[in-house]
Order: sequence, then C-alpha cells, then structure tokens
Amino acid sequence: MATYAFAIAVERGLERGCCELIREAARLHDVGRLYLDPSLAQRPTEALSAAELSEAERSRAAGAKLAWGAGVPERACEWVAAASERYDGSGPAGKRGEEIPLAGRITRVACAYVEVVERTAAAPPLVRDEPRALALSELRGAAGTTLDGQVVEAMAAIIARAAPTPA
Repeated sequence: MATYAFAIAVERGLERGCCELIREAARLHDVGRLYLDPSLAQRPTEALSAAELSEAERSRAAGAKLAWGAGVPERACEWVAAASERYDGSGPAGKRGEEIPLAGRITRVACAYVEVVERTAAAPPLVRDEPRALALSELRGAAGTTLDGQVVEAMAAIIARAAPTPA
C-alpha cells in the first residue's frame, strides 16, 4: 500500500522528499489499529457498521499520536490522521476536499485500492480475473464521496501503465 501511495505522489508531480515522507506516513496509517478491538481490525471495511467504521477511523488519530511519540515528523503524523477523512467531509474531523492534506487523500486511495484487490483475491474465478479493473471501478464510484477523484485518476494512470499488454 505504501508503494502505491509513493507512486501516486510521484504521478501527481510532488518532490522526491515529499513522496518519500508520504510513503512513510502510508506505512504507518494503520498503526492506530493497535487501539482497536481485534474483531474490528480483522474485518473488511464494508462489513463494519457505521459506529464501528467511525471507531476504526478515529483509531488513525490515536495512531498519529503514537507515531509522533516514536519520532515520526509532525507533518507525516498529520497525514496519518488525515487518511481517515472522507472527501465529502463526513470523516472523523469533518475536513472536506482540499482541507484534507493531499498525503492523506493519497493514502486513502492507495489503501482503498489494496483493500478491493485483496478482497477480490478470495472471490470466484471470474471476478479474480480482473481485480485491477474491479478495484478501479469501485474507486471511481467513490470519487467525490470518500475519495478524491483526481487522486483516483492518478492511481488509474499508474495501474494502466502496469497492466500487461495483450499479446
């Protein structure tokens, strides 16, 4: 997931040092899960109730505090917490759109992509055949609500270049 976050940052034209820091923040985005009931931490996002999802998203703020205490730069800690914000403003802090740091929006898209691909790995064979297409379709469907559409399209460009060319 951190590799995807790094690639999206590069795709968006950010400076190398910033891209590296986004990768580090993305690696830490789930450290707050240490504060979650293990039954919540193991379940896929779509299986959580609204209250459980809210608790899971708040755990990122706790994770950001933990990372800061471990010496992670403050800016990266803010990004860890921002990864739980929703583009439409319905996340834990109520930030919306451009109010959410770009690194948080990038991490959220990278994480969402990985979640869908992992979920697809356990699906019936016809679905497994197109995990990237399915993931991008879901991400595009969430653009403007949970996800930043421009970041989703940056991810789509990365995936399109990585797709094998037909023989």
